[in-house]
Amino acid sequence: KFHMEGANMEMAFGSLDLFFGGLDGIIGPPQMVHGNLRTAMEFDHCQADDSHKNFTASNGLTSTSAAEWELVVAPNFDKSYPERRVFRTPTGEETQPDKCRRAKSLKQMEELMAEKNERLEELGHGKLITEEVIAGRLYTGPMYEKYNVALRKASKAPFLVEKFERLCLGNTYTTTIHAINSCVIKLSKLTQAVKVWRGFK
Repeated sequence: KFHMEGANMEMAFGSLDLFFGGLDGIIGPPQMVHGNLRTAMEFDHCQADDSHKNFTASNGLTSTSAAEWELVVAPNFDKSYPERRVFRTPTGEETQPDKCRRAKSLKQMEELMAEKNERLEELGHGKLITEEVIAGRLYTGPMYEKYNVALRKASKAPFLVEKFERLCLGNTYTTTIHAINSCVIKLSKLTQAVKVWRGFK
């Protein structure tokens, strides 16, 4: 992956201290703005230095953090949101409509969350909260590029540090990344464990 992005680097293992430090050790603890997680997440996406700056994810989708927040939290259904170039022409024609992303209201997402929470409760596990669902949905769009590089800069690899500064302008998206982590951990309780493979070279 990094070779394709033009980086000349090798993979390395982190220390046990890094492992046990968890997310707090890499990006710090989640933040609250006015005592509210969602307000902190909104600030990171809509009021930070990089919020309104265009960026292009490796899947070819160009957007802004503020546009992605709007799409997930309060979509305007009369508006056309950014899409990958291979799925929509510059004139707005969808070449592969079945692969284009569709706006869903937060109410629709909360209804889906309620179904998952019913199953989690039956199994005796903690339930999802709306902020975790928002964060998980944001991660499935182009924002994954910013969240990943905010974590990978901890490697101190010059290529990744430079990419973080260029894409995020110092914004670590701390609270959102903690919410993504929590969402994945909770939903993993409903996932059947199977063997997966990851190539190194």
